[in-house]
Amino acid sequence: MTSAPEREPAAAGPDGADGLTVGRAAALVGVSVKTLHHWDAIGLVCPSERTWAGYRVYSGDDVAQIHRVLVYRELGFPLAEIGRILDDPRFAAHNDAMEPGLAGWLRDTIWANAEGREERRRDG
Repeated sequence: MTSAPEREPAAAGPDGADGLTVGRAAALVGVSVKTLHHWDAIGLVCPSERTWAGYRVYSGDDVAQIHRVLVYRELGFPLAEIGRILDDPRFAAHNDAMEPGLAGWLRDTIWANAEGREERRRDG
């Protein structure tokens, strides 16, 4: 008899709010789990928390950082350069100023991508 595959437990952040497991965060932003694992390994986007079992847990700030990486990647920057940009305090003001308009654009893009994936799943 084969046992059922293990499932990631629900995660709670330090303030009691639910965080996102790596699978949920990846699905939300439209990248693969492997991509988020790689970004964590190179220090580009590291999850704020881990569950007792070692699963990555992404906070809202972590997801915002993923979005910033995606914007710079879309603009053609290599990951090493994106890391330098995001770590440079001179760019912090730019990132903060970019957030309000970026948030709406990213939300619309993410939802459109998620809806498109769901439609393809139903049709395919």
